[in-house]
Amino acid sequence: MRNLIALAAAVAVFALSTGAVFAKTYETETIERTLTLERVDGERTFALNNVWGSVKLTGHSGDRVEVIAEKSIKAGSVRDYERAREEVVLDITEEDGYLELYVDGPFRGGRNSGRGDVRCHDRDYQVYYEFEIKVPRDADIEIKCVNDGDIEISGISGDYEVFHVNDDIEMKDVSGSGEVYTVNGDVTLHFKKNPTGDCRFGSLNGDVHMHFTPGLSADFYLKTFNGNFYTDFNLDHVPSVEFAEVEHNGRTVYRAGRTTVVRAGKGGPAIELDGFNGDMFILEKR
Repeated sequence: MRNLIALAAAVAVFALSTGAVFAKTYETETIERTLTLERVDGERTFALNNVWGSVKLTGHSGDRVEVIAEKSIKAGSVRDYERAREEVVLDITEEDGYLELYVDGPFRGGRNSGRGDVRCHDRDYQVYYEFEIKVPRDADIEIKCVNDGDIEISGISGDYEVFHVNDDIEMKDVSGSGEVYTVNGDVTLHFKKNPTGDCRFGSLNGDVHMHFTPGLSADFYLKTFNGNFYTDFNLDHVPSVEFAEVEHNGRTVYRAGRTTVVRAGKGGPAIELDGFNGDMFILEKR
């Protein structure tokens, strides 16, 4: 998994800089595509990189990816509207075992700077894509969004990498493992099957709710600053001291970390919970 948090600072600055209110919505268009996502060496990945707008993604049987996108342009003038039509595109990349939808425009840092890079720009418009997508249930997914819409995911059994900046993430009936993080929103996860691989879940300024199935066995690594942890599982504290080795005045200094480790059941995959201002809930599905 790529480190999603490396994007957070730059994207958050971009998000704060694009809060203008535009006088008019100039265009609304419905885009529909049906694509095929075949397995290669038993694996396949669907990726979506959006900027403005919500995402609703559902797993289904078969090899098809069915996309419906409601596109709208908000601009300060007719000239800016025309620029938006020319400059912002929905780029579709199809490779063996990999399919990506990528909203591209002058707010991106350029192909050489990484396809996830978002930066400030001087355009007086915003182009929204509201996505409803069906993907093969067992596909791995990589979803990234910035503003003005939640991410909703359901019925996925593959692994996942989900990142947002200014809204909520909710995942239902998921069975894989992965990383889910939002900067300014809540994270809610309902597992159909508990993770068997290492995971990382968190929010900088929101709460994290995790609903696991009975019989949970995992090791939780808890980090927060202003938040609290709540659970209805029987968790055992695991004594753990993490040391960071640093050099100071020619001497090696070891500094203890602030991670609390608790164990559910007999232990198992490492699940890192990373928060700052919000609460975290480790709950059993009823």
